[in-house]
Amino acid sequence: MMKRRYLYMFLLSLCGLFYCTGCTENMMSAGEGTAADGLVVNFLASGGAVVAEGTVASDDGLRENVVKNVDIFFFSTDNKGEVARYYHREVGENGTVLLETGNWKSKFPAESYDIYVVANFHQYDDTSTPETETDLSRIKTWTALMALSDTDPDIFKVEHDRFGNEEVYTGKKFMMDGKKEGWTPGEGTDETIVIDLARAAAKIVVNVSYTDDFLVADRTIVDVRKKLVRYAQDVRVLAEADPIPILDLYGDADGAGMSTSNYTEGSGVARKDVLYAYSYPNEWGDNVADQETYILMNIPYKDGSQGDLYQNYYKIPVRISNTAADLCLKRNTVYTINVTVDRVGNQEIDKPVELTPKISIAPWKSENVLVGGDTYKYLIVSEDEIEMHNVADTVVTFFSSSAITVTLDAAYYVDKSGNEISLKDNSSDWYSVDYDESALSGGLKIHSEVPEIVTARYFTLTVTNGDGMEKTINVVQYPLEYISGVPGLYSYVEQYINNKGETVTVNGKWPDNLKNRYSADIREGLDGHIGTNPYMKSKFYWEGVIYRIDMSYKDSKEYNPLYVTPNTPADNNRMYLVQISSTSEKYTVARPKMEGTGVGSVTALGEENNRLVSPAFMLASNLGNIGDVNWDKARDNCKYYVEHSIYTVEKADQLEGKNYDSKGHRRFDDWRLPTYAELQIIAGYQSTQTVVMDSVLTDDYYWAADKYTYLITAAPKPTDNQIPTGTDSKSDGKVRCIRDVTPEDLKELRAHNIR
Repeated sequence: MMKRRYLYMFLLSLCGLFYCTGCTENMMSAGEGTAADGLVVNFLASGGAVVAEGTVASDDGLRENVVKNVDIFFFSTDNKGEVARYYHREVGENGTVLLETGNWKSKFPAESYDIYVVANFHQYDDTSTPETETDLSRIKTWTALMALSDTDPDIFKVEHDRFGNEEVYTGKKFMMDGKKEGWTPGEGTDETIVIDLARAAAKIVVNVSYTDDFLVADRTIVDVRKKLVRYAQDVRVLAEADPIPILDLYGDADGAGMSTSNYTEGSGVARKDVLYAYSYPNEWGDNVADQETYILMNIPYKDGSQGDLYQNYYKIPVRISNTAADLCLKRNTVYTINVTVDRVGNQEIDKPVELTPKISIAPWKSENVLVGGDTYKYLIVSEDEIEMHNVADTVVTFFSSSAITVTLDAAYYVDKSGNEISLKDNSSDWYSVDYDESALSGGLKIHSEVPEIVTARYFTLTVTNGDGMEKTINVVQYPLEYISGVPGLYSYVEQYINNKGETVTVNGKWPDNLKNRYSADIREGLDGHIGTNPYMKSKFYWEGVIYRIDMSYKDSKEYNPLYVTPNTPADNNRMYLVQISSTSEKYTVARPKMEGTGVGSVTALGEENNRLVSPAFMLASNLGNIGDVNWDKARDNCKYYVEHSIYTVEKADQLEGKNYDSKGHRRFDDWRLPTYAELQIIAGYQSTQTVVMDSVLTDDYYWAADKYTYLITAAPKPTDNQIPTGTDSKSDGKVRCIRDVTPEDLKELRAHNIR
């Protein structure tokens, strides 16, 4: 069974761990620092001890922790312009390298250093390349290191892969990188620096099972073969470097270079096949046809002992949803795919049948084994951060030194106001976990009904064994469509067109008579962005209330309610984030076309564009309330609208090409008019999903992107095919701006627990 295979590989890794470390004391010191004779660096592979080249037999394991050599760069923390010290070393059997002996501190002036490590740089193995191009001593600057790339033509191969009549592939190694910031030499003469290495590759694991709908009577599987299509073999060596701008992809969708499955057990409907593959990161986004990475699988079979051999091709996508953030392969990440073959594929390789997988993703990390007394105590789970996308079941593999118990510690969703609503008391209605309570290894079969409300469900499991060890598993479960909220802090428009057709710039200062009121973040953020716009007032959120501020009362000497006026009852500061994965009969999921580029672009005209729905969009909060305007003013309002997040982002984490105020509040300035289809969806959500979305379309008419069209919110008719048409003279329409959400946006939002 699969769990025995996992256990076997786990025990092999333990053997390798003990072999490379020599004794218990040294193994324990891998995470705590080792006794050093000079300056030593000790390496971990994503948390587990590295294994030196040659210390693991060629037929054991997948060699995912093997490190042959390392290149180590020291930069002054205060000035990363040039390399301060550089070392190239072979890794010792105990996962360490000796950098300096004797009076080594004289080579490190009393200052702080940032240390960067490149492990297993593949070009050292390329005999066809001049040594001057592979020797990393040529890297003299921070800029050059950031631009350095690794190329591994064998990245897709798995240890022990067999391709046709070729010899079994051996000698796998993974390029890794790691860093330690702010290191300063200690007081003693001996010192060990511990650095965690992370693999640059992504790992794909496909678990294939079968039903009797495919394995009918007398049908036998001859073989299972796989090929990774459109994989990347080039990558920046440092995780923090910008990706390669134009990435070449390899692996054509043909029969050349298919390898056998990596593990098979059982027969008939009890048969299980496991396929592995690797790739460097690849982001394909909307370009599925040309850049998507996927598994091409062939399961040749015979019907009857004398039957003909039939080729049988399937496509297995490596995507958990159609959301932009999920259309990619990320470095040091494991993609576990469970797929069931329940029908015959296609005999033609260029027309494979696409199977529907259940996919989970998790960081690719190893686990240290804790040693106590004369026995080994351990508790390992295959995943501790899980995302479930429109599926009800997932499996987590565990290994334990004693019997385990699993408890549900927390479960909740976030409502329309940002409150966590507990689901723990009614967990029996939607949650269960099945496992063998006496087993020391196996699977935690987690079942969680797909949420009926359109928002994510969050729940936390704690796995505890008899040795007192614990592991926490955090799960986020998404329905097909889901809503979350991004809190806003303040808003304004940068300019507008008045009734005379004149362009008016909004640049008023924060008033002196209010200099001590409200927060400094609000005062500094709105300073220079207050005006006399009759349509859209500058606004801010303070202590649960949205306020309007208007320079038309600039002569007021004392605080006056007319100067700063509550926006009540429209006090919801949440910018609702809507993510949609499926196309319906009434609309198509695709980014609407735009006129212009960047900030200031507008939604393109046309009925066809008006039927598109962005797969991820953000709706302006009540900080974007606006008076009655005609269509042209509505379009201009969105074009020049700005709303700042309430969360802040540290300077080092701010996204390139995005704007932040002096306090780090993210500036959202790329708003547009929604399409008619998007307005329909919003109107439908606010009437049917009141738990997670407040009423945001509260007036009778809201302008859509196509010229002079609007949604009648009094009767939204989300299934209506007809677009009511307004006129040029209509001036009583409202506007609610939206913006397209990028994968970079989602990464930032998730970092602030907004999903």
